[in-house]
Amino acid sequence: MRTLILSATLCLGLISVAVPPTLNYVPDGPLVVYLSPTGTDSNDGLTPNTSVLTLARAEEVIDILDPDTDVEVRIKQGVYTAPQTTWTRSISGHFISFMPVDYQYGMNSTQFAGRPIFRSPGGADWWMYVAPSPLPADGRLGLRFYYLQVEHYNNGLMLRGQYETDAQGIRQPTDPVNGNTVYGMNFLKLGTKWSGMTGYGVAGLDLVNSSDNLIRANHFRQLENLDPDDWSHIHAVYMAHGSSDNQVINNEFKTISADAVRIRNQSYGNEVTGNTFDHTGVHGHLVDWFCDGTCVSGTSVQECASHATFFHDNTLGVGYTGAAIPAVYLTPAGNSYSGPAGCPQFLEGERVYGNSM
Repeated sequence: MRTLILSATLCLGLISVAVPPTLNYVPDGPLVVYLSPTGTDSNDGLTPNTSVLTLARAEEVIDILDPDTDVEVRIKQGVYTAPQTTWTRSISGHFISFMPVDYQYGMNSTQFAGRPIFRSPGGADWWMYVAPSPLPADGRLGLRFYYLQVEHYNNGLMLRGQYETDAQGIRQPTDPVNGNTVYGMNFLKLGTKWSGMTGYGVAGLDLVNSSDNLIRANHFRQLENLDPDDWSHIHAVYMAHGSSDNQVINNEFKTISADAVRIRNQSYGNEVTGNTFDHTGVHGHLVDWFCDGTCVSGTSVQECASHATFFHDNTLGVGYTGAAIPAVYLTPAGNSYSGPAGCPQFLEGERVYGNSM
């Protein structure tokens, strides 16, 4: 059964330079790598005076040192005109954190000098596309993002695990990238209306087979595709293909041309609570969609319903165009529809609550 527990308040160039092993890296960590808008990628990044310029170079420094510790990428305030970064690094049992240079864990946005800004130079699809290689053996990725601003890309942040099509022709999650944090981020002016790209943007934050994440106190504003035919494609938070047990808490969703939160294909137990929605969505504030046998065509394959979504204590406004939309929209319809034969059936311990506004 697809379970939705609802309660809401209705309101409206990478440079390859070796890092000398004698510099300031303490093996018991954390390893700190510094970015600055005035840095250069011929630097080692291990002190504020030898800051690097790009996230790509920061990852190279981490690869060279190969630490068995937590890592902090500390980013000086300013504007970074940055192409897409494809990030592949994880460290088993440790975190890699991206944060303002003066941020300390637990601070709020008034307690440090401000958010560093990553701005597309034009034609950049994603700000950061995380596709770890090798995939973490235990499924835990452990990336943490705090108080950065991302703007004018076609899309924001992708955390990409793996999936495959089984012998029955159903898309199944395989290797996950779990245990990440996205906190206090600004995702602003994303999608083709702002990126200048063709096609369409799909998400501010896109989770593919990525579970047990904390998504809290972020601002998703003006995520818009230019062509009205593509309005329905760009979401603020997209949880797909086995992305389960995520917490989407106390975020702001404002001026989103598609449904602000989308859940898809065997994504279970996600909680969406304490958020505010203002001029977001075409079909609903949260949409649970998957491709069953009726939509299969071309490269599309069959998928399964998601279950046990908790959507409660959110403040809901109107849709993107100002029209009223429901809190939650299921497509295919049916709160007890599990999908095609071969999909998991959840028949015990399920509770279904109606949409309460």
